[in-house]
Amino acid sequence: MLSSNLNNRCLEVRAANSLNGALVTMWDCHGGSNERWFWDGEWIRSDQTGKCLDIVAGNTGDAASVDMFDCHSDWLGQKWYWDGNLLKSRIDPGGNRCLAIVEANRLNGAGVEIFGCSRENPNYQWRTT
Repeated sequence: MLSSNLNNRCLEVRAANSLNGALVTMWDCHGGSNERWFWDGEWIRSDQTGKCLDIVAGNTGDAASVDMFDCHSDWLGQKWYWDGNLLKSRIDPGGNRCLAIVEANRLNGAGVEIFGCSRENPNYQWRTT
């Protein structure tokens, strides 16, 4: 599972939706398959469906949404890597797009996005549990 240092909640596929475009949000950790993830090379894949954590439409700008989608080896918007406790996207060649909780929202259902990386803000910090 991927937990946020901001609120100790887990990254989840919202409502266990198995379709392409399913929302990815934060929720209290319960260990369900929609909260379990595995690394497959550079891809973060859902244990529930095998689909990849994906930046919607390959958007490279701040506040780009994140969803689940069929994995494609040539889509940079689906490739991720750890840099300390930051999850960085390979979509930005400069390495400055990180997975973040929208507006540092601590509540269940908070959305996730990519944004310019910030090591100081806990809504950018992740860990495996």
